[in-house]
This record gives sequence, structure tokens and C-alpha cells, in this order.
Amino acid sequence: TEFENNENTDGARAFELSALGEIKIPPKFRFLTLAQWVQMPNMEEEIKKEGLEEWAKFARIWIERFAPESDKFLVQKELPDISSLSDSQKEYLKSLVGLFEAEINAEDLQAAIYEKSKEKELKSVDAFKAIYTAFLGKDHGPKAAWLLQSLDADFVKERLQESSQ
Repeated sequence: TEFENNENTDGARAFELSALGEIKIPPKFRFLTLAQWVQMPNMEEEIKKEGLEEWAKFARIWIERFAPESDKFLVQKELPDISSLSDSQKEYLKSLVGLFEAEINAEDLQAAIYEKSKEKELKSVDAFKAIYTAFLGKDHGPKAAWLLQSLDADFVKERLQESSQ
């Protein structure tokens, strides 16, 4: 196991002793990240690629039974109420459309989303709030780039255009 290859810390030993049966190494991703992934459309392939199928089951159970409302989200099929968005936030959303014209990885997309907020002289907290409001109907959510990449690009572009009106 990973614990055998590293120094034998008390925490690693406690983990090994607490495991029933086969020792299952915890994923390299935080549980909350996985809980966000299982709520995003089209993330099954990423979950499989990372070998997280079994852990994803636990994340789904946690979301359904125990998660606070603040950790639950659902991409809205129809445009949520965006009346709380300022004109600057709506302009910002419109400026993001071009980011979805070509393939871009999630980390570069996250940086580009942040960079657009600086270009538009919009605080990053307000920029990300605009994205979450337009897609989730909430003022917070998972990492924006990963959320948007889990969606169909045409849907994202259409929602960004619709939100800017």
C-alpha cells in the first residue's frame, strides 16, 4: 500500500488498523471535490478515469442523506432568476462565450475565467457569483471551470448569452 512506501506515521497506522478487510487507499481527491463531481453532468468518465467509482457511491449517499444544502447543487435546465446580477456581471458572462469555441483544459479555463474578470474590472467573487447564479441559481458552487466543462459547450454558450440580456 501507499502507507508501506512512506514513513510509518501514527495516522497511517491507525488508518490501516481501522480498515475492515482489504485496505482501500483513500482517493487523492478531497471527498468534497468528489461530491461535487457526482453532481455534475458528464463527469462519469473522469470518475472512472481516476478509479473513483466505489468512492463515488459514498459521495452520492452523503449528498442524498447528509450533505447540507450549501453543498448540494443542480444545473438548472431553464435560466434561473438573474435579477440579482448587475449589468457588469451580465457583461462579464457575455465575455466568456468565446472561451468555449475551442478545446481548453479545466485549469486553463479557470485561469481564463479569472483573467476575464480582471479585464472587466469585476471582483472575482462577483464574477464567480454570476456564473453560479446563471447555471445553478445559487451564489456559490464547485470550481467554475470544472462545472462548465461538465456541460455541453453549446448549452454553456447559449446560457451565457441568455444571461447577458
